[in-house]
Amino acid sequence: MGRKASIGVISLVAATLFLGGCGIWGGLFSTQDKLDGSAEIWIEPGAFSEPGLQPLALGDESGAPKYIPGQLVVKLKTGRYSDAALQSLSSRHGVQVRGRINPLRLALVSLPAGGDLEEAKAKLLADPDVESVGLNYVYELFGTASAVVEPKHITNDPLMPLRQWGLFAIRFHEIAASVLPSSAPMIAVVDTGVDYNHPDLKGKVTKGPDYVDGDMDPMDTTGHGTHVAGIAAALTDNGVGVAGVSGRSAVLAIRVGNYWIPTFAGAAGIVYAADQSAVKVINLSWGGPYQDLYIPDAIQYAAVTKGKLVVAAAGNWNTVAPMYPAAYPNVLAVGATEAYGSSWCPRQVDVRKACFSNYGPYVDIAAPGFWILSTVPGGEYGAYSGTSMAAPYVAGAAALVWGKWPTLTRQQVGDLLVSTARPGIAEDACEGHAFPSEVGHLDVYGAFAARMAMPPAGGALLGLVVDANTGLPLGGATVTAKSGTISRSATTRSDGTFTITSLPEGWYKVTASKSGYITTTDETRWCNEADWWVDDGCLELLPFIALPQNQAADVYTVVLEWRGWCDMEDLDTYLWLPGALPPRNRYMVFWSDKGNLNVHPFARLLRDEPGQMPWRPWGPLSVEALTFRARYTGTYTLAVHDFSGWGNWCCSDAVVRLYRGTTLVGTYSVCCAQGSGLWWKVFTVAGTTVTGINQLTSEFPGPYGYDAFVSASQRKPAYSGPEIPDREFKYIPR
Repeated sequence: MGRKASIGVISLVAATLFLGGCGIWGGLFSTQDKLDGSAEIWIEPGAFSEPGLQPLALGDESGAPKYIPGQLVVKLKTGRYSDAALQSLSSRHGVQVRGRINPLRLALVSLPAGGDLEEAKAKLLADPDVESVGLNYVYELFGTASAVVEPKHITNDPLMPLRQWGLFAIRFHEIAASVLPSSAPMIAVVDTGVDYNHPDLKGKVTKGPDYVDGDMDPMDTTGHGTHVAGIAAALTDNGVGVAGVSGRSAVLAIRVGNYWIPTFAGAAGIVYAADQSAVKVINLSWGGPYQDLYIPDAIQYAAVTKGKLVVAAAGNWNTVAPMYPAAYPNVLAVGATEAYGSSWCPRQVDVRKACFSNYGPYVDIAAPGFWILSTVPGGEYGAYSGTSMAAPYVAGAAALVWGKWPTLTRQQVGDLLVSTARPGIAEDACEGHAFPSEVGHLDVYGAFAARMAMPPAGGALLGLVVDANTGLPLGGATVTAKSGTISRSATTRSDGTFTITSLPEGWYKVTASKSGYITTTDETRWCNEADWWVDDGCLELLPFIALPQNQAADVYTVVLEWRGWCDMEDLDTYLWLPGALPPRNRYMVFWSDKGNLNVHPFARLLRDEPGQMPWRPWGPLSVEALTFRARYTGTYTLAVHDFSGWGNWCCSDAVVRLYRGTTLVGTYSVCCAQGSGLWWKVFTVAGTTVTGINQLTSEFPGPYGYDAFVSASQRKPAYSGPEIPDREFKYIPR
């Protein structure tokens, strides 16, 4: 905040709402009436609806500044600003007053049709009441967003541990929930509005003025402001979507544009935010390469007069040249980083400068800005990139710190974040550019630790529960992690996932239960390691539990689970009926019979993975199940075949569970099996006698030969039914 260049009187060029990517989001907008009944800030509805932004003759067309045609911004001298003075000015010069910002002594005026801007500007400058006159320049929005994704301390927000790498990069996950403040100050998002009906923002958005439509309904229709708001302050630990940095903060939504932001509207939004006592932090995720006359006045009013912390995006031009308002005094300028490499327990995510980020000496601090997942309008979630995304990380961190220590000044909050920022940001991967050595990466844990002793944060378990009989995700199941006297529980979401948070470091046994299903403990682990270790401040992935449905007391249920490490992509379950049966009754339950009730009255395969499974990072998370009744005299034999042909069984983490009715009668881990080969002979059943075998072999394990196996497969009708949906569970570092 202390390395800013002095303000010069230079023409403002079009500035951008800083989203990374390519392409231009273009458009015009209109603005508003007296809004809340106060004339302190007023813009006439439709004031910005004139067509055709005009480029000035500076540089080429694409980089030239743009302005609203036929409009001027007029600043009156001290002691000369009044209603009467504005009316007199309008009469003397034949202009129409379209807006006013009283604290800055600013008026927006428009010329009659065909009026000459330069001539009108010269005449107004010669007026004894006028201090300065400028065009109503606009800020541009550049950027593209990735495809929308569905919502799939470490919070219980489902997207946080898997997709919000930025929260790990700022070490948010290492702060114990008990340390976080119970409330935090309001953050003003001066932007394109906010979707206040979004489930991750609903109930926490205060509606400020809409300087586009001329009302007090700042609904976002383009997405940028909603995305910014979610990064800073989305609801946290609500079991929905993403987590905001300062989830306890309310958001003041001020709409100052759709795709272009006029200078006058931007200044009005800053001043309005500054006048709200609940607001402590103002986020500006927009800007441009040239200085103007009036945004600095608005920032001076907000920061110095009103004591607000103004945070702004540093720009996406990959240059050292300053961007404004980020480079103005009294602004905390934020550059963007991306992650590289990955850590399963990311205590410290490695970061480097994002290729698009500006990196000049005016940058104060850096924060995550590449592939940032957050809220977008319509209750959805999307990933955007840009310094626009980095700024609200810092704004949220400032609000979080201020909520913990409310007596701090805005300078003290800003200095704390800058002084505790983590040094050593690597250069970018595109051109080898780097931030100045004194620019560090936002470290919200470090900011807290600088002022207090930090208790252990606790870790978390993220997992998946499926219906073993169908393979489909199982919502509404209760999952409990226990370690000694410690017990923490969570309920699975509709997609079968769960997150159990605030777990002290240690070993945990994870059990799932639901009415109508057999309670099951996760044992799909290496041999003799059925528990999960949780590190403090870390995420452990992935407890995976398949719950079989309740069956009658004489029904056996076999459940095969595996993750598919080391390319163990497809395992197949086979059940042989007693070999002493006559040929017409001989039967083998295997993959081509899946789900067919008419094949055999006493045995069927309920669930089979497809022969060609989609690749799923961190293992396929696969399950097969079959049921049978031991109605025939003799021995039933259960074996599993490695259809992939690798034979590296221990990499599969495969486990077979055998239930009789609702009772677990046997658990068999392939990692404990003896021998080698593509067949895993698991157990036999004779009446009610179960004999565990757990042996690997290259020999065909059935009680009758391979020819009978082939013959049976040719006689059995094919099954066509739903497959387990492709599920991806992976920590994505960028």
